[in-house]
Amino acid sequence: MNIQRILKKRPIYIEITSFVFVTIALILYASNISAQKTIDPNFIVDSLNLIDSKRLTGTDYEYTYSADLTNNGPDVTDVIATLTSASTQTIILDGVLNFSDIAAGTTATSTDTFVIRHDQQYPFDPDVLMWHIDAERAVTEVDGYDVEPEDAQITDSE
Repeated sequence: MNIQRILKKRPIYIEITSFVFVTIALILYASNISAQKTIDPNFIVDSLNLIDSKRLTGTDYEYTYSADLTNNGPDVTDVIATLTSASTQTIILDGVLNFSDIAAGTTATSTDTFVIRHDQQYPFDPDVLMWHIDAERAVTEVDGYDVEPEDAQITDSE
């Protein structure tokens, strides 16, 4: 082999290797996103769990995640989380998650997934993602009557 042929091939190898390392680093970073912002302070999206990733074009990737949601407020039912993005480089394709009932102080994993597309020509910034949480306060039944948690009182019958 002549040295000129080796030198001509080497830059391509370095570019491909660099691209692979950068892609792997971005996927690992994107798979471990935690503590996302929510509009309601009673809820915290603790972590996003990478389910799948697909390369769509040279720079566009599609990521599918489930999420863990912590409820720091009262017991809730019918929990729906809706994701929005403030960035044109991170596009929400399916941004609605459903959760089972979540008791106060506990964490639940979504029963479905959400999908985003990101242009990797730009660094991924998880701060551009915002969650809006909709939930119904759980109702407790006492002696056949529905009682809102704040209305329940314990009294001494003596």
